[in-house]
Amino acid sequence: MVAELRAIKDNDQLVKRFGELKEQFCEDPGKASFPDGMTFTPGTMVQEFEDAAFSLKDYEISDPVKSQFGYHVIIRLPLNPDSIIGYTQMGTPVSVRANAANVEYQTRIQDYMKNLTLDYSEGFESPNLLDYIK
Repeated sequence: MVAELRAIKDNDQLVKRFGELKEQFCEDPGKASFPDGMTFTPGTMVQEFEDAAFSLKDYEISDPVKSQFGYHVIIRLPLNPDSIIGYTQMGTPVSVRANAANVEYQTRIQDYMKNLTLDYSEGFESPNLLDYIK
């Protein structure tokens, strides 16, 4: 299978054939959720899979990768910033672009918070809320 895929020089044909083989041989129950393949961020897959996937160049095919879930053959596709990498608790899709923006936002907020100082004036007493309950 790997040799057959590596022999295909046209990227469109390679992706098409990989999809056909995936439909024929893939036993991953999650494939229905990501029929066009899966985009993921570091730390979300088993280490063997991540190491293999992140070492590939665009349109490169991995050797078979063994993990606790079985064997995998991976094709690395060019990153699409609008690919879905997960869902919020409310079920809203999260794209690579949205995730990157959120990471950048969180980093900037944390950097900003590190340099904040809190100034306050003494002289005010905390109110006793029981004084206002009748």
